[in-house]
This record gives sequence, C-alpha cells and structure tokens, in this order.
Amino acid sequence: MGKFEDGNTYGKGRIKGSRNQSTLWLDALGAEDVEVVIQAVKKKAKKGDLRACAIVLARVWPSRRSRAIEIDLPAIGDSAGLMKAQDVLVQSLAQGEITPDEASSVSNLLENQRRAIELHDYGVRLDRLEGKDGDPPAEDKKDDDRFFPMANLVEAVDSNKDKT
Repeated sequence: MGKFEDGNTYGKGRIKGSRNQSTLWLDALGAEDVEVVIQAVKKKAKKGDLRACAIVLARVWPSRRSRAIEIDLPAIGDSAGLMKAQDVLVQSLAQGEITPDEASSVSNLLENQRRAIELHDYGVRLDRLEGKDGDPPAEDKKDDDRFFPMANLVEAVDSNKDKT
C-alpha cells in the first residue's frame, strides 16, 4: 500500500533530488544582482551607515551561541554534593562570573545528575528491601524505619488496639 500501480502517470510527484520551482526562481533572481548588492552594502558600511555595518558584520563575524565556562564545582556523587554544586552555581551567577542563561544550562545538567542519583538510590533501596528471597536482609531490617515510616505508625496503632 502507498505505491501507485505501474503505468500511473498521475501523482508521481516531484523527481527525487529536484528543487522546488519557487526556490529555483528566487535563486535565479538573487544571482542576477548579488554582486552589485554586496558592493552597495559594503560602500555604505565604509561611509559609516551603521545598518550596513551590522549586515556586513553579521555575515563576516556571526554571533556566538554559547561560550565555555569554568566553574569549580565540588564532587557530585550524592545529594549533599549536588546541593554544594548548586550553591557554587548561584554564587557564580550572583558575582557576575556567568550569565543567567549559562547558569540555567548548568542547572539543567545538575538536575539531570540529581535524577541519576535518585534513580541509583531507588535501585539500591529496592535491592535492600527485596534481598535474595524478597525479604529484607536481617542487617537492613533496622533501616525499615527510614524506608517505611508510616508502617511503624500503623504498627503502633495496632499494638495499642491490642492492649485495650
């Protein structure tokens, strides 16, 4: 499906690699006087026309999209390191060492690192909770409070019901 039967002369479309007719027409129109236009803009720029200067400079010296920045960030292996890195980033921005756009870009990288740390921590937590046979290993049972604080509350309420 999607192909026409052999012999169909309608709807074959444009030949592969051919250019649009309007593009060809505009290219031909521009090719006629392009040298004259460039010379005219160049003359005006030399005479001090600032708009002509901007046109010439935009072609010769395009604006940079971004620059390399150096920030001495601490190691980011856990959430504490991530907080320190974010603090250094904010200080660099406040002191004018980096622009707000640069700070935003680095902050996005730090956010991606936070997600990676979080994912790793969830994996470690899940491995601890499941253990080999699905039960938490004996040495990690004391960490259940950290993983399931509400479970202890429910157990306490249940134990109080039994006493009454």
